[in-house]
Amino acid sequence: MRKAEMNLIAAERRRRIWGLVNQQGFVSVSGLAASMQTAENTIRRDLDLLHSEGMVIRTHGGATSKERAIASPPYSQTRDEHLQEKAWIGTTALSYLPSTGSVLINAGSTTYQLAVRLPPELKLQVSTNSPDIAAFVAANTSSEVGLLGGRIVSESLESDGLSHGVSWKCSTGIHALLE
Repeated sequence: MRKAEMNLIAAERRRRIWGLVNQQGFVSVSGLAASMQTAENTIRRDLDLLHSEGMVIRTHGGATSKERAIASPPYSQTRDEHLQEKAWIGTTALSYLPSTGSVLINAGSTTYQLAVRLPPELKLQVSTNSPDIAAFVAANTSSEVGLLGGRIVSESLESDGLSHGVSWKCSTGIHALLE
């Protein structure tokens, strides 16, 4: 098959995906792959491209329509809400940390409450996509801290983790993932 024909097929597949997202409000990678008899990785790339073009909102396992998406409040608004509950969750999450090795802590107001409860003597390799969490852990514990690269998302104040086009959620060798 010639490259021009393959591009036409890809363009038609993306047009169909975009139509389904707008019609249904949400589509799943697995559902699209099955209905279009296409590999899930191909569908993921299509959804990523549609997202980068601003046509859909990429979600875990699929995509939603921009018109139907419910915007999350900005991090600056949610960081100080429900502090008692977030503090309890952060304290409980401490028991799930390994005594040695690596942890990956996702950005968020609840995971920040875990970070502020880390013991000063903690010596883990901590990776995060949150500048706030990275700064706090680096200044207040004995842990080695890595801040994952990418663009900072203004609404959530987190890195999108797309350094070199590879999502940080695909990392291997991590002993604990806290989201």
